[in-house]
Amino acid sequence: MSVDPYVNTWLGGDHTSVRDFVSMARQCCAPHRLYFFAEAYGWRPVKGLPPNVRGPVPAEYRQNVVQAIGCGIKGLSSWVCSASGSGWASDLPEARALRDEIVKVNRLISHIEDSLPIGTPVDLARSDAGLVPAGRIGAEIWKKERVWAGCLLCGPDTLVIAAANHIRASRLEPPTIEPARDVTVTVTLPDFLREVEAFEATEDGLAPFSACRVDEGQAYLKIDSIESGRIFILRRR
Repeated sequence: MSVDPYVNTWLGGDHTSVRDFVSMARQCCAPHRLYFFAEAYGWRPVKGLPPNVRGPVPAEYRQNVVQAIGCGIKGLSSWVCSASGSGWASDLPEARALRDEIVKVNRLISHIEDSLPIGTPVDLARSDAGLVPAGRIGAEIWKKERVWAGCLLCGPDTLVIAAANHIRASRLEPPTIEPARDVTVTVTLPDFLREVEAFEATEDGLAPFSACRVDEGQAYLKIDSIESGRIFILRRR
C-alpha cells in the first residue's frame, strides 16, 4: 500500500499531517508493507494540479521523509518527475534544488535500508522542545510537538530515531522555518538493549554521534539544531 499526503498542493496544512496520514495508513494496511510517495512537483500550472500551488522546498521534503521514516514506511518514491508535469526534472531553480535534496535523502536512506523493512514503530522517544500551534492555514487552533521524535524497533539490536522540526502551513509562499536548537531527545531503552552506541545517518553514511549519554535505561541525544529532520541510530554496544 502507498500513501501520498501532499501537504502544499492539496492539504494546505502544516507538516504534522504527514505523520498523521502515514500512521493511519500503516495501521489500516497492516500487515502489508507501506510505501511513502513524497510531494515532489508543483511549480508550473499543469492539468491535474490545483491553481496557485507550489512544490516543497528542500527542507520541507526532508522533514516529510523523516517523519514518514519514523512512522514505519518500508520504501520511498514520488509520483512526478517530468518537466511537463511540473516535476523536479524541470529547469526551474526550485525544481533543481528539490532534485538535489531528493538525491541526498535517497543516499541517506541507502545507509539504513537494511533496518527499515523490519522496523516497527514503538513509543519510546520524546523531545523536550515543547509545543507550537498547528493546524490548517488560518485555523491553527491546537498544538503539537515543536520537535517530534519517532522511534523504530529494528530487530533485537537497533533503534532508528527520527527527529523532525515543526514546519507551519504555508501554501503559496515558501515557509519561514525556525530551526529548533538545543533539543534533547530521550529514548527509553528496552530491557534487552541497555548498552548502545549512537550514530547519525546522513547522505555520507553513518557517523558516530558523540552527544549521546546513556543513564539508567535512558539514552539522551543532545541535538544542537534541527532545521527539517535528522535520523539517528542506536545500536547494541
